[in-house]
Amino acid sequence: MRKWMKPAAAALLAGSLGMTASQAVLADTNAGYSRSTAYSYANPAKAAQPRWTADLGRPQTDLIPDRVTVAGDRVVASKAGAVVALNLQTGKTLWTFKTGSKGSGALLAEGDSVYFASESGQIVKLNAKTGKKAWSYKLPTPGLPRLAADAGSLYAIAGKLIALDAASGKVKWTNSSVAAYGELRLQGDLILMPTFESGAITVETEYAIDRKTGKSLWKLSGSHRYLGSVKGRFYYLDTWPRNDTTEYVASIDVVDPATGKIVETKSYLPVDPNKDPLIQAPRQVVLDGEELYIQDADGLIHRLKPGDAGTASKGQVLSDSGDWIAGSYAGRLFFQNDDGLGVTARKIFDGTTVYYEGMDNPVSRLDLIGSGLYVAQTDGKVIAANATTGKAQFRFQTSSRAFGPFKVAGKTLLVQSEEKLYAFNVPASLLTK
Repeated sequence: MRKWMKPAAAALLAGSLGMTASQAVLADTNAGYSRSTAYSYANPAKAAQPRWTADLGRPQTDLIPDRVTVAGDRVVASKAGAVVALNLQTGKTLWTFKTGSKGSGALLAEGDSVYFASESGQIVKLNAKTGKKAWSYKLPTPGLPRLAADAGSLYAIAGKLIALDAASGKVKWTNSSVAAYGELRLQGDLILMPTFESGAITVETEYAIDRKTGKSLWKLSGSHRYLGSVKGRFYYLDTWPRNDTTEYVASIDVVDPATGKIVETKSYLPVDPNKDPLIQAPRQVVLDGEELYIQDADGLIHRLKPGDAGTASKGQVLSDSGDWIAGSYAGRLFFQNDDGLGVTARKIFDGTTVYYEGMDNPVSRLDLIGSGLYVAQTDGKVIAANATTGKAQFRFQTSSRAFGPFKVAGKTLLVQSEEKLYAFNVPASLLTK
């Protein structure tokens, strides 16, 4: 039986045996762990102080990663039992609306209005300037709804999809035929609703709903994941389970929005005949304009053009030892280093590497806005860097590990930590892409 002893006792025993304390401690090589990391050096990012800070309180649920929205010259935030509006420049509280709910809720700004939704299914429309309630509506099914809005309607889904008149809050129509699991997308006259359906196998699919009438127009066949829109057509990655006869790494189905019919299939990267097709599914597929970025099972990223479909072309191949976490953006693909410490980018033009200053811990959150690369690390540090050059602009230490989306409003950067909202001045070099 292995026996353990306190460090002081170990040192005393080591001395009596003619060994140093360090020798005694290191005797059991399988009883410890050391990560291979670099020593701490002076951080090149200059320390900054926020222009103002607001206390939001710790969130009660992880269902609401974003508790802040911007409406004109004010920041509207959700906190436990209240919605507050803050002056964008000073952080001064302009108004407070008591929601009556225990926790925070979801927010959506549309024009001069802000919509608040709670986990109990309560929706409230507020005037963004005054905080005055315009109307409220209780969803028939409890749960935090996902929201989308246009100038005339608010769309909410929690069990069923409901359209409310933006002016009065009255129900315009209800569609209970599908249940969405993703964010609602407004595309022209359509509401697109991604969802999962189970049968012999579980598939990803999407429904199209008429925004005016709420009528279900079509359901996409097979199993698909939305990539984007090109020249008025919808592009979907075919996610149907692979088999021994699968010929390509990735297939893209082009869909007519009017009918939901697949009008063209574009297949890229023939599978390696020496490997099982079942293990050659792509890690990631990103649509950028008409170009595709496909990361294969080996981690290589292929930049492909429309003409590469159906050919043996591998396109431009980009590789990095780290994890692809963002891009393409500003002509770059962004990676977290393979040791989890720091961020680099690969220039798409020539494959050369851009190193980003001041980043020395795993990434908790990264957003690219304008020319800015904004990173929050798991050690609580926030860094603002130039996305093009990699030069750090400033850093700030928080006590958080999780962060909401970074937002830039005018010349102000908003940082959502677990308990606080911080506002920083954005350097002029980061404002334009």
